[in-house]
Amino acid sequence: MKKRHIIYLLFLGVLLAGIFVSTFSFGKKNAPRWKENLVYAEPGGKALLCDVYRLPNDTNIQAGVLLVHGGGWTSGNKDQMGRFGHILAKEGMTAVCINYRLTRNATNHFPAALDDVTSALTWMTEQADELQIDPERIAAIGGSAGGHLVSLYGVTQHRHPERPQLRAVVDLFGPTDLGSKFSPTVTGIVTNFLGHAQKADPERTRAASPIANITAASPPFYISHGGQDEIVPEDQSARFHEALQAAGVDSTYLYFENEGHGLYGAKNMLTFIRGVRGFLTEHLQ
Repeated sequence: MKKRHIIYLLFLGVLLAGIFVSTFSFGKKNAPRWKENLVYAEPGGKALLCDVYRLPNDTNIQAGVLLVHGGGWTSGNKDQMGRFGHILAKEGMTAVCINYRLTRNATNHFPAALDDVTSALTWMTEQADELQIDPERIAAIGGSAGGHLVSLYGVTQHRHPERPQLRAVVDLFGPTDLGSKFSPTVTGIVTNFLGHAQKADPERTRAASPIANITAASPPFYISHGGQDEIVPEDQSARFHEALQAAGVDSTYLYFENEGHGLYGAKNMLTFIRGVRGFLTEHLQ
């Protein structure tokens, strides 16, 4: 293997490890769970697992929230979103944190992970009685790659009225325009996810880009990004927010000038959580 390829792979590994640790990493391994390691789908015979967060003594029918982790579509797991699942449970919601198929070794290219998000939402509605959730009141939250997945599902769901319809979407610094310019390393990650270079198949790249699929039928969005993000440029969220509003979609943009890509500082994270709480309360009543 050529030396430059080795250097690239080493740098990619370090970058992805950083994304895994930092991206929306509320995760506490021992965060309380109501149910854990439930199988929500088995594509190709591979069991995909999820954890459910809910106050165990609450028997009310609640709104459901799907939580999707980041990690460049190649790493991460449901534990990353565990802490936020616990927060939502204390707010009287039922949160479902999922694993999904990761793009590794030239497998599971787009749309595999998006299909898994669809399967998870379908499972939530099919198990609504068991989970004690209202299938008509479901939202989704994702960070980084997870933000991309929930955003793409949200803006394309109207094409499939037979599928669960999200009432609201929260996107934390997710890439929204996969055909735009990124750093060389992130471009490699995007290429790996798509299964081809960005310009090799423009239609497929557009199909994987939330910003290219917005319509007036898109659900309300709550978007947040940091101005110092060196992995996903902040304009990915700013342009997405503007395009949503131009289409007549309810969109809120929470911008933090001095935050980067990953876990926000305590004060800004509190502001973000409060904003999400109000947003979900408004749209999941």
